[in-house]
Order: sequence, then C-alpha cells, then structure tokens
Amino acid sequence: MEIMGIERWDSFVEFLEDLKNKYYYNMIDLDGNGYIDLSELKAALDIVGFKLPQWQVRQMIEDWDKSTDGPGKGKLSFSEFQNVRNILIVFFPAGTVIDSDGCKCTLS
Repeated sequence: MEIMGIERWDSFVEFLEDLKNKYYYNMIDLDGNGYIDLSELKAALDIVGFKLPQWQVRQMIEDWDKSTDGPGKGKLSFSEFQNVRNILIVFFPAGTVIDSDGCKCTLS
C-alpha cells in the first residue's frame, strides 16, 4: 500500500514500528518544518485505518505537545511523537489490525 509516497505499512502496527525511524516521521511531515501537525497526523492515521475524529487527534497533540510557544506549539516534534507512538504500541501490540470500521481486532 502506498502511503505518503512510501509503499509500505500494511498495518497500523507496522506503521507504528517504522515510526521509530526519523526517515518515516519526516515523510509524514509533509511541509518539512520538523513537526507533525494536526492535518499530517490525521492523514497518516486515516491511511493506515486508525480513523479518529479530528477533535481526538487534536486532543492527542494537545496532550503530548510540550511546547508552550514558538513554532512547535500545537504540533509534535519527533521526540514528542515517540511518546505517542510508545503509548499506542501498548494498546495495539503486534498482531492487532484496525478493520474498515475502525475496530481493533487481534489476529490469531
């Protein structure tokens, strides 16, 4: 499956695993400003089947964004996104898929 110009990520878990690598983080950072903003994160999550309403993605950013001002406010830096990624991996371990309805399923 091609996502943001990369032919990868057959699952949400694979997507999360690859985001340890800054190369893939930079591919999601479409404007190249060093941060992932609301639209970039929402698009990436939608593509891999983790469909959240925009307000929940915004809340995720607000919960993990440590910038109080400047260019990083309201966006996730690479290190901030790693914290989000680590939490998501706890909830979506290997073998987990998100179906077309956005439901979490475990492969046996």
